[in-house]
Amino acid sequence: MAAPVSQPGARPVQIPAGTTPLAIPLRYVLIGQISAVLFGIGAIFILPGILAVPQGPHVLALVHTVTLGWVTMTMMGVLYQLVPVILVTKLRTFWLAHLQYGLYLTGVVLMIGAFWVNALFLLAIGGSLVVTAAVLFVIHMGLTIAQSERRPITAAYLIASLTYLLAVVGFGLTAALNFIWGFLGPEGDRFLLIHLTIGLIGWVSLTIIGVSYKLVAMFALVHGHSEQLGWWLLGILNAGTIGLAVMLAVPVPGWTVGIPAALLGGGLLGFVLDYGRMLHARRKRRLDEAQAFTVAGAGWLAIGIALAVALTLWRPANPFAGPWLALGYIIAIGWIGQTISGYLHKILPFLIWNARYGSRVGREKVPLMRDMLNLPLARTSCYLLNVGILTEVVALAAASPLAVTIGGIPVAAGLMGVAANLVNVLRR
Repeated sequence: MAAPVSQPGARPVQIPAGTTPLAIPLRYVLIGQISAVLFGIGAIFILPGILAVPQGPHVLALVHTVTLGWVTMTMMGVLYQLVPVILVTKLRTFWLAHLQYGLYLTGVVLMIGAFWVNALFLLAIGGSLVVTAAVLFVIHMGLTIAQSERRPITAAYLIASLTYLLAVVGFGLTAALNFIWGFLGPEGDRFLLIHLTIGLIGWVSLTIIGVSYKLVAMFALVHGHSEQLGWWLLGILNAGTIGLAVMLAVPVPGWTVGIPAALLGGGLLGFVLDYGRMLHARRKRRLDEAQAFTVAGAGWLAIGIALAVALTLWRPANPFAGPWLALGYIIAIGWIGQTISGYLHKILPFLIWNARYGSRVGREKVPLMRDMLNLPLARTSCYLLNVGILTEVVALAAASPLAVTIGGIPVAAGLMGVAANLVNVLRR
């Protein structure tokens, strides 16, 4: 039997019994939160250097702490839990998840450490381990999806995003080797832009969008929302991502890059609108503290799209000019990092509550799922995070190192608040 999550005025939400052991997603989430806090603290001291040396060793270590340590680590853990739930199936095997975790964590630590101390040999080893672990993850997820007869919209987005994950780690390893031997020559910057596009949009954003179609309906009690637009957006976003990557890879007139960029912008803006439609159709009328993060994340995505349009029209020659760095920060932290933090405020209490109290419902008094969180801390963390993100975006666009340092303080405080709240859930 599945255990219902009982909340006043809500229909019970169920997790199929016997799915992923809780230890598997928890270890990923824990490392992800440690990485988020390390980024927050490190950014205060390191991020100002991105204005002078965008590809400096310490800057690259900080960037990969976000992309590999925080974002990808967390997403892997969440998918190990959510894919079996969404598809009403089980992970194909558990031992592969444990093996992949060990390989991936070792590879990430080696890569970040190698960037930090400029140890090029370790960079190649760490990058190879990350690629191996990512391939195992994609195979495992692919086998799990293949054994299910269900193909909801979330599964379609995940099939696409997992394909991009293979591409992004392949490009990443090539970039790491180029960092050692420089065989790409002057095309290195162009290659890096392809890597970022496939990673931030193809792998990460498509995963978040696909998962959102399930989680928003699940936690905000959305019924009757048509997913037709979501299917159209999947095609548009894939066309934009692939088109932009191809046009960045081969010499083409500059104006043609605007075509796939427009598809990407339109597709992402379409999701923001569809997300708003889902929230408007919700039966749970009050937006809770966790949803404040995701609503703010969608808002930052819309701001990022507007900034990208402005930059496309302006066309600054330097791909690492302050406004471009501000756009990258909006997408990586304002949209992706904040949305992940918001969903974790839902997913983790959900999992812990179900494991500890689900079987006791109806037999004894149990706490509500929202009681698992420190709600004032969640509100404060969201406020600090967004104040800091706004300050950082303005500071990066204005190329002010001092302002970047100042803006990093509330971001770090907000991320520490998020981590403390999630750790507190584990103790409940």
